[in-house]
Order: sequence, then C-alpha cells, then structure tokens
Amino acid sequence: MAAFPPPGERFTEDFSSLHQYQPATNMDPETGAPTTDRNILQHPNTENLSPQAPNPNTIIPQRSDTVASRTSRAAQDPQAEEAPQRSGTLKKKNSVKRSGSRKSKPGSIRSIKMEQQEQLDVNSAFYTPVPTNNSPTELLVNRFQAWRKVLKDFITYFREVQAQYESRARGIAKVTQSLHTTSSTSEFAPHGGILEVNNVLRDFHKEATINSEHAAKIERDIINSLNGLRSDLNLKLKEIKALSPDFKNNVEKEKEGTKKEIQKLQEVIRAFEENQGNGGKDPYIHKLAVERQLRRQLQEENYLHRAYLNIESSGRELEKLIVLEIQKCYSVYISILSRDGQELLDLSSRLTTTTLQLPPDYEWSHFITRSSAGGTGGLVDPSIPLRSLSSITYPGYQHPLLTEVRSGMLERKSKYLKSFTPAWYVLSPTYLHEFKSPDRVRDPNPVMSLYLPESSLGKYSDPAAVSHKFALKAKQPGSLHRGHNWVFRAETHQMMLEWYEAIKKLIEVRGKEREDYVATNNTRMRSVSGAGSVDSQEDLQDEEDEQPYSAQASDLAPVEEIEEEKQRPKRPEGGNSPAIL
Repeated sequence: MAAFPPPGERFTEDFSSLHQYQPATNMDPETGAPTTDRNILQHPNTENLSPQAPNPNTIIPQRSDTVASRTSRAAQDPQAEEAPQRSGTLKKKNSVKRSGSRKSKPGSIRSIKMEQQEQLDVNSAFYTPVPTNNSPTELLVNRFQAWRKVLKDFITYFREVQAQYESRARGIAKVTQSLHTTSSTSEFAPHGGILEVNNVLRDFHKEATINSEHAAKIERDIINSLNGLRSDLNLKLKEIKALSPDFKNNVEKEKEGTKKEIQKLQEVIRAFEENQGNGGKDPYIHKLAVERQLRRQLQEENYLHRAYLNIESSGRELEKLIVLEIQKCYSVYISILSRDGQELLDLSSRLTTTTLQLPPDYEWSHFITRSSAGGTGGLVDPSIPLRSLSSITYPGYQHPLLTEVRSGMLERKSKYLKSFTPAWYVLSPTYLHEFKSPDRVRDPNPVMSLYLPESSLGKYSDPAAVSHKFALKAKQPGSLHRGHNWVFRAETHQMMLEWYEAIKKLIEVRGKEREDYVATNNTRMRSVSGAGSVDSQEDLQDEEDEQPYSAQASDLAPVEEIEEEKQRPKRPEGGNSPAIL
C-alpha cells in the first residue's frame, strides 16, 4: 500500500467548502473494505473561513431597524404606522368608551397571554423552533474535541499492539488496559456506535495469543494516519469557533415587536366592537402591520434556522470523514489479524460487522437526537421544517373584521379629469380600500379608504351599456371630507354586479349579521339576478363610455420596481461552513 502524504498536506481547505464535494471511498485490494482516498484532503479551495460572498442578484435583508427602532417609534407615536393621512384633514376623535363591563360575544379577543401551551404550538407567532440564546459552535467544538480524544485513545491502543508484536513478552495486559482508557460513551452512542469496537477487542484479547511481526505496518499505516487526522482536526476546531458570530440574532427582539403589534391589533378590534363599528381605525389595516412584523420575525428566525441546518450539515460531513479514516485504519488492522491464523478470523468478522458496516453518520445522528431532546438548546434536528407566514397563527387572526371579503382591479373615475384610473381594491367588512398594486408586502398602505356604514349605493349600468359602472356615495375618514359620488368601472357586467352586491350587503348589515355574512361569503360573492338598476342610467352615461375598460394587472406593477426588487442582494446564510477535508 502506498505511503500517505505527511500530516501537513491534509485538511488544507477551509471549513466553508464542506458541502461542495464528498469524500472518495475506494476498496482495499486485500480485504475489500472501504478506504479513504487521501487526495480528497487536498481540495484546492483554501479560502478563509469568512461567510460566502453574497450573490449581487440576491436580497440581503438588514437586521438593523427591525424591532428596536420601530418599537421606539411606536412608543412615541402610536399612530406612526397607520395608513397615510391626506394633508389638510383633521383626525377623527376617538369615540367615548361606554362604561360598564363588556359582555363576551363570539369573535371578541382578549389580551394576549404567553402561556406555555401557546409557546409549544408550532404554528403560534410566539413559538420559535430553534434556540436563540446559545452558540452551537461550542457543542461542535466539544464534539470534535471528544473525537480527538477518541483518536488519541485509538493511537494509544495501536501503539500497544505494536509493542506486542515487537516484544512477545508483552501483550494482553497492556492491550486490554489501553482499551479501558478509551472515551466514555456519554458523548457517543452507548450501543451500536463506533465505540462498539472496544467491546469486540476486549473479548478477543481475553483468548488470543501474540504471534505476529507486523509492527512496522501498524506504525506506518495506522498510527501515523491517526496522528495526522488528529492534528488536522485541531485546525478544523479553530474554523468552527470562528462561526460563533453567525448565531447572534434578534429573534427575541422581533418576537417582542410581534407581541406589541398583536396587542395593538386587539385594542383596535376591541375599540371597534365597543363603538359598534362607528368609524375609527380599520382592523384590516392593523392586520397588515402584524403580518409585516411577522415577516421580519420569520426572516430573522429562518436565517438562524438555516444557520443551524448549515452547521449541522457541515459537522455531519466532517464526522463522516473521521469515521471513514478510522474504518480505513481498522481495515489495515484486520488484514494483519487475518494473516495471523484461524484464531483471528472471529475478531475480523466481528470488527467488520460492528465497525466497518457502521453508517458514517450513525454517531452524528445519535448526537443530534440527544442534543436536541427536551428542547434544552442543542443543535436542531434537520427534519424540523422552516416556517412560513401561511402557517402562522396568532390571537385574533381569524376574526371576521380581518377578512378580505373581495379584492380585484377596478377603474375609478377621477374627480376633476373625468377619466378612469385603474387601481387594486380590497373590500373589508367595513371599508373599501384602494391600493396602488395587489402586492401587500411592497404596498401595505391604502391610497384611499371609504367607510361603508356611512355610504350609500347609487346607480349601476345596464348589461347592454358600453361601460359597466356603478356609483357609490361615500366619504373618506376625517371630519373635513364631504361626501362624494364615486364612480367605479369593472371589466364585465358580471364582475360589476358582484362588487355592487357585496358592497350593498356590507352597508345594510351590522354586528353579528355582518360577521355571519363575511364568514360565508369571503371567497366567492353571489351575483345579483338580472334585475334593473336602482335609478335611471342617465347620469352614468357620458363621453368616457366611448373608451372601453382596458386596465390590466400588469399596469399596477411597474417593471422598474420589479427589476429593482429582483436585483437587491440577498442575506447570506448563517452557519454555512461546509469544509470537506
């Protein structure tokens, strides 16, 4: 067997390239056992252990000004994140709260209590699937320090075996004693793991006799190899320690910000219910603020989660290589034992079944299971999925006032230019909101909101009309706004009727009846029968009808903004240190 490169030439690449390729495994021509190709220890990638350079076409979310600054602004001005107010208007005064206790009603929301049951709900906004206040690098350092101790104990064992072969007078006592000094199983699997080999060797040396002269081969192919592996592993420990800053995070700050936003939402809902829906803030807009904060929280949480997954994957690959190197050394040892006679065959068979056939990540899987058990703050089981906004629950998220009854694109007639302008409209149980685009992440605040309980519907077009329009007399929130007849135009007569009846129903109903209607009609609205309009069509017919409806959804999303969004650099993944040796 060819001599191995000196220890200084192995493990030359950094820990950040661990995921880029797998260790090569060959078969020993004498035993048929797997051997590790030493060339894989000379990967050309010798970059420093710095996080990988971000792709310029990816987005890098910023941690700063996520919760702390926003919470500070919220404390100074509770109205800071409300929908923008038009200049020159006065804010509507808060309604006087009624005295006395409020009776419980279906849909009412009480104050948030961070109870243990809610914190254990994986879909709760207050649940975090990964530890936030510890560094897994310390666990990995201790883990691979333990491996260095195991390697040292194996080296001690094989030196004693070499001493047996050199001096037939020394043998069984020292070999057995060296096995008793190996690492305890508290760090590794108690049964079926890599340390199972110790039990096999103890049984063998109780009965075997020393009759071999292979000391030189043991020194060259086993002891030197394990010494080199142990020295190179010490360099990897320094690289692992350098990853500790990747696990500093703001998850707890973001969770506190989420809690405050949800508390504000409950206050708005409670005030809205106590005032019998008489104006005030629309809970739907505050729901958008909660979701915006949840996105910040999930962004921070998933960054940390991916960091845990990356460092777990890196550690797994590193440990595989260690196990493969140990297996190669034991393969050499087995070849020596097989030549010594029939009395050694039993030992070879047992070592093959207990050590060589052990999956390289068996010990790692046991380590992950044990460290993550009980939620005490170890590494994260890779089977735990990342969370998304669609699976998050929080108090009040199913309240009827937060429902989007209907949404879509309409054209609104301008007050002064008498032309139609397309926009995206969202119908909540109490408001008709106008947005610039259908993207609630980029465009969370409405341009205009019409309060439905103080509105009334006018005329709508006949099916044979050129334009499919309806009129709504309403005013925007604020005492200086007077009522105005708003004219909206839809693409088809059927779509216009669906919008018309939905708005009409929400104007007519109140309280529990409105909640029941929203609960049963929030996905698809009924269309009215072919009855005529409320009044004559004369006021709806004008010169603008000569221009047919032509708005498209793409008109609401400028190409420049979309391209700018795509070109924003993404945040680099934390814990990503995959150095294959």
